[in-house]
Amino acid sequence: MELKLTNDEKKAIKYYRNEVFESINQLLNSDSRDDIASLTDDEDEENSEIKINYDKENVVNYIETIKKVYSAILKTYLSKGRKEEWTFSRKCSLTEIEKFKNEPFIDRFLLTDIDKEKNEKQIGMNQTVMYICGSKDVPYMMLKDVLGEENKEVLIAPFTEILEVKDGVQFE
Repeated sequence: MELKLTNDEKKAIKYYRNEVFESINQLLNSDSRDDIASLTDDEDEENSEIKINYDKENVVNYIETIKKVYSAILKTYLSKGRKEEWTFSRKCSLTEIEKFKNEPFIDRFLLTDIDKEKNEKQIGMNQTVMYICGSKDVPYMMLKDVLGEENKEVLIAPFTEILEVKDGVQFE
């Protein structure tokens, strides 16, 4: 198996991250009614509206994108020589952190960050920084390899279990 990312996989990651992040994650969520709050910005929750298009053509496109992004994550993970336990941060709503504390399984692609300080400085009302700890067996991918060196985001593979969730700074 070739472990080098293809151009199609790189395009799929860019497309996923920049255009269809919410739609694909909602498609993957096991209980989208409960998880819709985690995709909205709590600072303006009443005015937030998620527009998701689930016509046949878009769903087929989303599934193809999911396959390519997942393949890219696995290739990146398998190409690493030494695998270690990890901790990444994520700015999130209080609702989302409670969900992760009660259900440690990731049912969608989880976008996290290696820049903990940035997340701590940018949290708003009813938000916190969640620290997600994973085992060496949970695949993830640093997006700087595809989106550029300045990108500090990390994409964690869906359908995996995280070891622990810790909350950090919180404003109310």
